[in-house]
Order: sequence, then structure tokens, then C-alpha cells
Amino acid sequence: MRLPGTLWLNRGRWNWRVKLPGQDRRRNYPLRPPGGNLALTESKGRDVAESIAWRLWESASRKSVPASAREGERILDDVVGLFLAWAHSYYRHDDGTPTREATNCEIALRLLRSAHGSKPVNDIGYHDVLRLRDELAQSGLTRSTVNQRVGVWKRFFAWALDNRYCSATVKSEVWAMGALKRGRSAAKEGPGVGPVPHRIVKKTLAHLPPSLQSMVRVHELCGARPGEVCSLAMERIDTRHDVWIYRPKIHKSQHKGRPRVVCLGPRAQKILAQYRNSTGTIFRPDVAMSERGRKHTGKRAPGNAYDGRSYAQAVKYACRAAGVEPWAPNQLRHACGTRVRKRYGADAARAVLGHAREGASRITDRYTSEALEREIVAMASKAMLAIG
Repeated sequence: MRLPGTLWLNRGRWNWRVKLPGQDRRRNYPLRPPGGNLALTESKGRDVAESIAWRLWESASRKSVPASAREGERILDDVVGLFLAWAHSYYRHDDGTPTREATNCEIALRLLRSAHGSKPVNDIGYHDVLRLRDELAQSGLTRSTVNQRVGVWKRFFAWALDNRYCSATVKSEVWAMGALKRGRSAAKEGPGVGPVPHRIVKKTLAHLPPSLQSMVRVHELCGARPGEVCSLAMERIDTRHDVWIYRPKIHKSQHKGRPRVVCLGPRAQKILAQYRNSTGTIFRPDVAMSERGRKHTGKRAPGNAYDGRSYAQAVKYACRAAGVEPWAPNQLRHACGTRVRKRYGADAARAVLGHAREGASRITDRYTSEALEREIVAMASKAMLAIG
């Protein structure tokens, strides 16, 4: 769904001119981050500004609903608010840090709230949600994104039924809506994520500081997920064998009880050897800034660890400076997986990339999990000794 109103920059800071629900005319709103006194700077990006604007819109939508509409049955906007509060407490890693899923739910439910926020939940039916799905499909979003957002709607109504906020009929009608099929809808197909050629990576490296160069090279050699490379720390690497074993503290399938190991071959080990005495996260934004000889001028100091977003942004700037086609860090992972698959087959590629094999979701006890980890290491080590 397109953001209502107009986003604009006033002296390098994001502002939003819009007529909010319940207001009689358009007004200008500086888009301040939570707890901030000043509007968001241009460098934070338009998507962050839009996220803050959407929260203002949703807050105004809730306030604009007449009290009479809140009497008796629960209105959709109230139930969505309760669901998001639950999602922010539920979708967390084992160490308590939040995942991105609650934010994804918030984004997916915006169109539903905008269209039917003031209606009682039990007044929403199959055709109401179907029209919104078709609107998403025609908005320019890819088919997979549309299906993901509709999946969140279904999850929301299932939660509402579990907590007695809606009837079983409403939940059943929403769940009766199927996923969009390839070539059978107005939604476009996404381009997919392919491997980035090494020659392009090599040109990009020249425009990155030394620590980020090391980060990219290790990423290309080991096939880890971007977040796993960002959190790489020497204390989590077992260096006792020919192939080093890195066990990420947090990983994608952790909540399903699946083990995750990243195997580091001789070439990756050679790069990491220079950081052997480091403590904490190896690749750090503050170190990268000092390597470039830059002085920090902003109010927010550089962090001590990259995340997927800041890592991708650094690569994007380097691609622009190198004059090459932009690529994303996740394409390094695909490049590694492609090389392993060509030489050692699909099973070795799955082991290196950490993809689940058939039956992996049924692992429940510690012994079985450790046995699977040994099997993964055995399959991945052969490939990593040769190309990693």
C-alpha cells in the first residue's frame, strides 16, 4: 500500500505533509524517531522515514474511531494492536533479542488496518480480504511478497480466534483464500537472487576499508548468511581441526532445534588469522571508519557490529564507487553454494549453506542434534578444504 500524503526533506530532515484520520486539513509532521527531539536525517533512508510515518497514521486511525464503534464487538484496529504487542514479545531469539518478524507483521497488516480498521472484526469476510489481496497484487509487489503478507493476515486471524477476539467463521473465510500461483495473477515475479561473479566482487573490494574487505572475502568463501558473518567472533570458532567450525550464537532455524555450523577452510582461516587475538565481533563499523581515516561528526557513534542492513549499505556504496552493477551480500552466499554444488553435489551444498534436509524438523533430543551436526561437518569439510 502506498503511504498517504507527501514525504519531503526540509534542510536534510524527513517531514510528512498529510491529512491524518480525524483531522480537518493537511498538516506537516517532522518524522522524529522514538525518543528523538529532531526529525530523521536524510542519511537514514526513505524506508525508515516511511516506517515512522505509518506508525503516526495507525495511531491517528485508532484515535479517530468513534466511541460508539468500540462498544460491544472488538474493532479490527484494537485487535491488531493487541496482536502486534504479542508479536513483539513472542518473536525473539533464544537470548531475548527481537527478530524481524514482528516488524514484518506490522508492515503486512497496514493495508488491512487502513481499509477496515474501524470495522468490528466479525464483520470482515472473505470478499473483503480477497479485494485487498488483489489490490496488493496490482500495486507492483512481487507474488512472493503478496503471499507473505496474506500469510500474516491468516496468522493474525488464527491468533484472534485463539484469543476469542473473532469468530471461527471469520477465521475460516480468511483461511479459505489460497496463495497466488506463478503466472496466474496480476502480481509480478521477483528477479530472484543469483550468485555474484567473482570479477565484480574483486572490483568492489578496492573501494572497501580493509576490515570490510576481509568480511566480504570470508563471506564469499564460507557461504554463511549475512547476519552470521556480521556476528562472527573468534570465541565462537573451534580452531582445533583442519577445518575451523563456527557456531553462530543466533541463526535462522534456532527455534526449530536445528544445529547450524559454518565450516571455514584454509583460505578463510588465513584471512581470519590476523584477528585471532580479537575479542567480541571481528568486523566492526567503528574500526572501518578509523581505517578510512574519517572523523565521526554525527550525534550517533558508529556501532561495534554490523547488521544485515548496514553491511548491505556499505557494499552498495562500494559498488557505486567502483562503477559496477550493485549486488547484495546474500549473493556471496549463493556464489559459494553454486561452486560447491557443481563440484560436490547438492548434499554438500546443503551442508555448507545450512539448508534443512528432509526430516530435519523432527530432531528433538540433544544426541540426535549433535549427530546431525557431525554429519553436516563431515559433508561440508571436504568441500571447504578444497575451495574455502
